[in-house]
Amino acid sequence: MGKIMNKLKRAFPKRQTMFKVLTAFLIVSFFMTYVGYALSHQKTVLPDNPLKDTSDNSSRVPLVSDHKHLVHAEETRDSQSERENKENIDRKENEEEKNDQQEFQHAKKEKQSKEGQANQQHGHNSDGYTKGENAEGQGTGEDTGHSGEGDQVDNDSPHIEIKDPDHVTDGNGLKDNDYFTTTIVNGEVVTDEEYSFRIKQKEHDYIVKQTEVFVNEQLEEKFKGSVTLAEGQNTITVKVTYEDKDGKIFSVSKTYTVILKVKEIIIYSDLEDKAEVNKQELSFKARAEVDGEEILLTVLVNDGPLKEASTHQYEAVLHAGENHIVISAEHEGKKAEKAYSVIYQQPETESELTIDTNLEDQEVTHAAFSFFAVAKDGDEKADLSVTLNDESIEDDGKGNYSVTLSEGTNFFTLTAKSGEKTLTQDYTVTYAIPQSGEAEEEDGDEAENILKIIVPDLEDGQTLRNPRQTFHVKVVDDNGKQLQSNHIAITVTNNGKRVPYNHSNGTLVSYSLNVQNGPNHIEITAIDQKSGSIGTYELTVYGEIANEDEKIGSITFSLEASTIGLGYIIPPQEVDLYPNEPGSRTIDRVFKEYGIEYDYTGKHENSFYLEAIYKPGLVTNPVIPADLAELVERDFELNDYYSDFLGEFDFSSGAGWMYSVNGHYPNVGFADYYFKDGQVVRIRFTLALGADIGGGSPGTNYHKEW
Repeated sequence: MGKIMNKLKRAFPKRQTMFKVLTAFLIVSFFMTYVGYALSHQKTVLPDNPLKDTSDNSSRVPLVSDHKHLVHAEETRDSQSERENKENIDRKENEEEKNDQQEFQHAKKEKQSKEGQANQQHGHNSDGYTKGENAEGQGTGEDTGHSGEGDQVDNDSPHIEIKDPDHVTDGNGLKDNDYFTTTIVNGEVVTDEEYSFRIKQKEHDYIVKQTEVFVNEQLEEKFKGSVTLAEGQNTITVKVTYEDKDGKIFSVSKTYTVILKVKEIIIYSDLEDKAEVNKQELSFKARAEVDGEEILLTVLVNDGPLKEASTHQYEAVLHAGENHIVISAEHEGKKAEKAYSVIYQQPETESELTIDTNLEDQEVTHAAFSFFAVAKDGDEKADLSVTLNDESIEDDGKGNYSVTLSEGTNFFTLTAKSGEKTLTQDYTVTYAIPQSGEAEEEDGDEAENILKIIVPDLEDGQTLRNPRQTFHVKVVDDNGKQLQSNHIAITVTNNGKRVPYNHSNGTLVSYSLNVQNGPNHIEITAIDQKSGSIGTYELTVYGEIANEDEKIGSITFSLEASTIGLGYIIPPQEVDLYPNEPGSRTIDRVFKEYGIEYDYTGKHENSFYLEAIYKPGLVTNPVIPADLAELVERDFELNDYYSDFLGEFDFSSGAGWMYSVNGHYPNVGFADYYFKDGQVVRIRFTLALGADIGGGSPGTNYHKEW
């Protein structure tokens, strides 16, 4: 027994030494692992919206450029509990500790990848801003449309499909679509293989985990707002994967059909075949394109030709029963045609045809004369034709007529027509030139009430080489106060022929001038309907119409976002001009040169409105001047912004793009404005409906421009 005890005493010191060494090794290993883990999980503060006091816990304001690696995943409670449990486990086996550490690092990298993907999902919009939507909240805004690199989503997760009309089916019947929508027109026929669209998130609380776009069942790896179509029928599927507040993953998709017909004649119209209407006057739109370029078309109504009332707009008077409308176009030997049947159901009750006018038999002492007249068949508008001394005259589109009387008696004839019914009314207005004494008194009165007419787009004596020219007219009183155009009757003639009215925004009235070779003598008369004050303005411009491919001059062009501290996106530069090229085509050339994509409503030939521009890293470190930020926060609702594009409603509800020409802001879009040589054109980003850049409505501009 004593021998055994002696052996144990000799062996014990060795075991005690080995135990101490092993314990020290485990403590050092744990300390190094803990320090490395803590350093890798330190938080990085993201830059806030310059207009917000607190940072937004949203993946829609991501880090961009080379700094995305600074975003780390936060340690969850589960991982913290796991780490604490690991501290208490038996660490005697070094190999087991290494295996545990490898599993921990793998879980950490997977989580970083997923959270990094969530931070990128809302940071890019393919082409612009969702008009009228609030950009706040995790579940609103617009997606990139790319497939979320690094974010592995379970394909077996629940799936919901959006149907037409805009409902979804999830196995429990139909319900409203509360997830997303797009700007794709289902069944649309296009002529350009590059097809652009936007994905718009509706207001919800879901987190977008992944957005995928499939064209003809093939995934678009790098979707940036447009896809390439194949000839014929194409399917476009948009699939968005979400995570709800309980951590549940599910996906939603919608499939569209878009048809590409390259170099085919495509006719567009909002007419519906076999439509039944109860109004005799039918208004519809029609245009034709070949490979994205507009061509001439012919419209027949009941075998009679119908002229274009305004750009792409037609007005037809139907007869009772079935009416046949045929729209056709020809190009390079090809012909396309669309036929429609429209049935006019005449009201059973016989309505009374009337003419509402303030015209009356009278004697006046001014040659400039204006009146109001419209025709009605019951409650419906009827056709009205008006002649002055047997010459047809036109209104401004709202029933306001402005004419110049001849000395002596002037005969007005108003003729209303509705189907088989006709109503005619005659009036005489005598223009008597005042005697000398009366004239002096009359002239004296006019001198006190004279109106001043300003034409910011034209200069007397200048030469115009474009066959079309847009110009504006504004009227101020003798105190310099700009008058509201709806109270002013304006008449514009060129070489004695009336110049077509284009648009009025309440302060400016625009006109479209068809420039003639040689002198163009323009006469403008304005009459204040309330006070009777009159103003006249005359100027002469000279037309030297250029050939189609001939350069006609240049403008100085710039694209600016100084209101958010970005300065010039495109610095001032000269841009060449060509005949018959609307401003929308001019800026398209410039944007393509600078690699800028853009989103717009309308068409390049009609109603073009620039919604947003986009380019990777476009909005980096925006800084809004403090005094401007204070005004914007006072007057508008604040919104988020995106790193890759800039447009309508970014930063504030009053944000968007506006353009000025020689310091004046036109009241028409780019499609209706034709630039001329020497003009300075600035496209500027506003946060306050133009009040911060000198383009607000009268009385709304801030104390300076930023």
